[in-house]
Amino acid sequence: MEKPATYVFAGGASGGHLFPGLAVAEELRARDQRIKIVFIGSERGVEREIVREHNCRHEPLPVEPSTMFRRNSVRFLWRNWQARNRAAALLDELKPAAVIGLGGFASVPVVMAASSRRIPTVLLEQNIVSGRATRWLSSRASLICLSFDKTHGRLATGTFTSVTGNPVGKQIANLRNRARSTAHHDAPTLLILGGSQGATAVNEMAMGAIDNLHLTTMGATGVSPVQIRDWTIMHQTGAAQHDKIARRYAELGLQVETAPFFTDMPRRYAQATLAITRGGATSLAELAVVGVPTIIVPYPNSLGDHQRLNARFYAENGAAKIVEQTGDSVAAMTNAVTELATDSHRLRAMCDAMHVLGKPHAAAAVVDQLQQRTSSEQIERRRSA
Repeated sequence: MEKPATYVFAGGASGGHLFPGLAVAEELRARDQRIKIVFIGSERGVEREIVREHNCRHEPLPVEPSTMFRRNSVRFLWRNWQARNRAAALLDELKPAAVIGLGGFASVPVVMAASSRRIPTVLLEQNIVSGRATRWLSSRASLICLSFDKTHGRLATGTFTSVTGNPVGKQIANLRNRARSTAHHDAPTLLILGGSQGATAVNEMAMGAIDNLHLTTMGATGVSPVQIRDWTIMHQTGAAQHDKIARRYAELGLQVETAPFFTDMPRRYAQATLAITRGGATSLAELAVVGVPTIIVPYPNSLGDHQRLNARFYAENGAAKIVEQTGDSVAAMTNAVTELATDSHRLRAMCDAMHVLGKPHAAAAVVDQLQQRTSSEQIERRRSA
C-alpha cells in the first residue's frame, strides 16, 4: 500500500495566517483521511492550542519577527539560525510532499529549508498587499495563491500565481446559503469582533456608539431611530478588556454575550445582521462567504496599509462601510450603525454584495493547485534524476 503523504504548514503566528492553513488541511483530509498534517510555527501558546484542537501535530520554532532585528540583532540572528536548523531537521524527518507557507515571520525558515531540498512550496497570501514574508520567499515558491485579483506588492520575476481566494473552514463555507432574511430579523444581531488579542480602538468605538444609541433610546438626548435594546449583541473583546466591557454593558442594563474569544464563529456569523471588525483579510473573507454586511475599522499602522486597502476593496464593491480610527471615531461609528440599521434596502444590498465577493471554495482551489503543482514537480525531479 502506498505510504500516505505528509503536508507541512509553515507559519501561523496570528489567526489571520493560521485559519486559512487549517481550512486547507481540512480539505486535504476530506480527500484522503490518511494524509498526515504537521504545522511548524511559532512558540505562541494559542497557536499550539488551536492546531491541536484540529487534531494536527504542532512543532514550534524559536523564530523572531523582523522588528526584533533593530532592538537586538544578535538575538534575532541567533534565534532564527536555530529555527532554520530545526526546520531543516524536521523536514528531513517528515519528508513532506509539499510545504504550504502561511505568511508571517514563522514561515520563513521552513520555506527556505524546503526550497533548498527541492520540496514543492506553495505560499498563501491573504491580504491585498503581499506581506514581507511572501515577497522574500516568492523567488523560492513553486506557486503563490492569492486572495484578490489585484494584489499589490512586488513579487519575484517569473513567480507563478493563482487567484484562489482566502480559504475558509467547511463549517463557515456551509453557511453560504444561510437564509438571506437573517439580515432582517425582527430581533437583529450586532457582532463586534474586537479581536482575539483585543483591538482597543474597535472596542472603544463600538462601546461609545452603543452608549450613544442607548442614551437616545432612553430619552436622555432625544429619540433614536435604532432601538439598541431590541438588538442582540455579541462582543468578542479580547482578554485584556473583557471585564471592563462586560461591566459597562451591565451598567447599561443590556443583555450582551461577551467573551475574550469566540470559539464557535460559524454560529456567530450565522446569526449576525451586521458586523464591526478590523480590516484583517481572513475575518473579512469569512464574513463575505456568509454574506454579513460589515463596518470595517482599518488598523492605521498595518504593514503597507494593507488593512485599509483590504477594507477599501469591500467598500468599493458595496459590501462594507469604512469608519476610520480618528478623533471623532465614536460619532462616526454611531452614525454608521444608525445608517445601516435603519436602511433595510442598503443592508440587503450589502449582504448581496458580500455574497458576490465570498469564495466558499477557496480551500478546494488551493488544494487543486497544490496537488497539481506537487505532481508536476515530482515528475520533473524523476526526469532530471
